[in-house]
Amino acid sequence: LLVTTFDEGESWFHPNRIYLSLYGESVVPGTVITERYNHYNLLRTIEEALGLGTLGRNDSKAAPIRGLWR
Repeated sequence: LLVTTFDEGESWFHPNRIYLSLYGESVVPGTVITERYNHYNLLRTIEEALGLGTLGRNDSKAAPIRGLWR
């Protein structure tokens, strides 16, 4: 799984949208998800994909990213 993010925010005062791209054998090509996720959701997704436990912090409460896996 290759994960890339792109953040072009210029200010702490404006809502920021960050581009996230996932590439890998298990990812359905062309999938677009509009639900809001954060870095804890991404961490939880990676933990589940690799069969790892959580760190026991905010990642344990976060939902993994769904709807893009084969």
